[in-house]
Amino acid sequence: MEPALQVRILNVLQTFSRQELANHLIDRWRQLAPVARPVAVNLLLRRRAWHLPMIEAVEQGRIGPGELNLDLEQRRRLRRHSSEAVQVRARAMFGDEEYSNRAAFLNDWMKDLPAEGKRDRGLSLFVTHCAACHRYGEMGHDVVPSLNSLSHRSIEDLAYNILDPNMAINPKYGVAEVETKDGELLRGILTHRDRSGIRLLMAQGIRTSVASADIRSLVYAEGSLMPSGWEDVLSPQDLRDVIRLLRHRDGISRIP
Repeated sequence: MEPALQVRILNVLQTFSRQELANHLIDRWRQLAPVARPVAVNLLLRRRAWHLPMIEAVEQGRIGPGELNLDLEQRRRLRRHSSEAVQVRARAMFGDEEYSNRAAFLNDWMKDLPAEGKRDRGLSLFVTHCAACHRYGEMGHDVVPSLNSLSHRSIEDLAYNILDPNMAINPKYGVAEVETKDGELLRGILTHRDRSGIRLLMAQGIRTSVASADIRSLVYAEGSLMPSGWEDVLSPQDLRDVIRLLRHRDGISRIP
């Protein structure tokens, strides 16, 4: 179903109140386009009786916490203004200021983050680990958000977002997983969909089109295109070096 049509249907469903609607919506979460997911979340938050099925879906791993991309008001609605059962469970998932359910682990890991980093090492690490999908200066690919103009972000903010890319997922960059009828598996950002087919933007900036007749299945994946687990790839010093690069105000041309 085309994303625009999904949004129109969800908007119509705003007037419905039956409990079955929430269950059906959650069951079909993987079929919802990224642009439709914020509309679905608003619909699920509209009625207190629908909060529990949504929370249970997150607990069961059917919906990733970051996929909900809840803003502060939405998180507080679950933490403070829902049923008692939902409030208790929501507080275990979402903080008032923190999306991540890995916060305790990351807090411990961050204690080893050095006070200083080196831009030249950060550049080398960017080329190795980040350039396939991110752009910085004239380097890399525009698959997901550019890493330019991050000098205003704090060290802690950047560190947490790198270590936990599923902390909050911009629906614009939701990931589609496609299997074609000839067995090809594709994973990338869905940039267009209509009755004739889809267009995907994948790592390394590769763009591909698949006709509707050739698609066996299409689901919207849990998590971002950026993999998690960077604490197993980067040392605290590596991470600090990358952050030093990203917070450099004068851009990549000034890096030695």
